[in-house]
Amino acid sequence: MENSMEKIVKRLLFVLFLSFVFLSVGAQSKPKRDVTKDRKPVTSVPKVQKSIPRFENKVAMNSPRKNIRNSSSRHKKRSSKTLRRRHSLATYLYVDGRKSVSLNIGHLSSKLELLVSTDGHDWTVTNLPSWCSYIKTSSNSFMLYSLANSEYEDRSGYFYVVADDQYLRVDIMQTAVPFNVNNIKATISTMYLNHNCSSSLLVYATIYVQNAKGIELVPVVFVNDGTGSPVKASNSWNSYAMAGSGDVYVAGNTIKPTANSSQSFTVSMYLPNNAMQLRKKKDELRCFLCLYCPRTRSYVTGSAYVDFKAKVKRGNVITSSY
Repeated sequence: MENSMEKIVKRLLFVLFLSFVFLSVGAQSKPKRDVTKDRKPVTSVPKVQKSIPRFENKVAMNSPRKNIRNSSSRHKKRSSKTLRRRHSLATYLYVDGRKSVSLNIGHLSSKLELLVSTDGHDWTVTNLPSWCSYIKTSSNSFMLYSLANSEYEDRSGYFYVVADDQYLRVDIMQTAVPFNVNNIKATISTMYLNHNCSSSLLVYATIYVQNAKGIELVPVVFVNDGTGSPVKASNSWNSYAMAGSGDVYVAGNTIKPTANSSQSFTVSMYLPNNAMQLRKKKDELRCFLCLYCPRTRSYVTGSAYVDFKAKVKRGNVITSSY
């Protein structure tokens, strides 16, 4: 009996042992549960705004502070619009009602008032020629001044009227001073002849010219005989014969003064001896030097002359000084 009881106890203990082993193995194989995922996120509790009674709302809407804020915002809007309108760029620009302007003025000093039309904030005049100036006479006009033109050539220039990014070019042209050949002064300070230079008469001179800026002038040599009559050119020397008259002559290189003040020029010309057709075998001649102006087809006041002798020897003209 006792043996049977011991067997039963042992079996129960063995069964308990096996169950404990199985339970421990199962607990190890089963993954642990993440408890943090089961937690619900804590959300903030919204604040409950306290409702304002109707009479308080009316007081708040009609409060002086809110009226001040509304009036200041309206003032800011108006001022910003005013600033935008005040600083807006010009959309048009006219001078004397035109977009293209050309001015023609005389050679004397003058002044001319011009009108400016624009919606720009301001305008100015730039890039004026050196002989022009201006003064603003009002918000929409200016006076243009020009100096007298003392040259014998027209002069021109241009300037701009500017309003913001609007530009208008104004062209200006001033006529030359009326040309009069009598205003030119020519003085021949030195003149001499060199005889029989390569069978030619060499005429050498120094000429001072005044009041002839930009005017082309040609030195010309003529020859007269003892009676004062012009010497004619020989038949075989037509290139030295004056057109129409047949008088013998020789022209030098053109000179052109660069200023109205007195300027000196050295000229030299060769007149072949045989180009002179002598009436006598021996004659007393006079060589004249003067300046010719092609512009007016006339001669400048002021000339010089040198007397010399000429004779014909064996069909050739030979010259000599006194």
